[in-house]
Amino acid sequence: MKRIITALLIISIFLTACVPSVAVSDFPSKSKYYAKVTQNCSGQIVNIITKSGITFSGTDLIVKVDSTSWLDGETKILTRKIPTNRVLEIKRNEHGAGAVQGLFFGLAGGTVAGVLIGSTVENTNDFNPKILFGAVFGIVSGILGLVYGIANGAPIVYKL
Repeated sequence: MKRIITALLIISIFLTACVPSVAVSDFPSKSKYYAKVTQNCSGQIVNIITKSGITFSGTDLIVKVDSTSWLDGETKILTRKIPTNRVLEIKRNEHGAGAVQGLFFGLAGGTVAGVLIGSTVENTNDFNPKILFGAVFGIVSGILGLVYGIANGAPIVYKL
């Protein structure tokens, strides 16, 4: 049982540091990559990070070889435009992926915590406290992780 708990903890630690990123080198040309970024970010709130460290927030992102434009997130009316070669990366949140990650980490962490807590309770003939506590904590933590993941999403980074 200790090996399973250790394996779950190690897997959880490695997966929490994973942020998917997409780079230009994954596509045959910059224009195709920029078209895909524009398509994937359509209708979503994005953060545009420049090479000088300035972050802009906006929607309706359009990335082209020569310029990147978006609708300002604060005013909702002002369109901003900068040269694409000044953009470092574009970040957006994927709520579906966040839901899956939240559910997984909630189930894993809750089950491990429940088993550890259950191991401190005296075992009777009626039930095994490790299984009961593991199941209850796992289900509750899984639901909480799912809700958190849906609300916050998982970050997707496009490197330009």
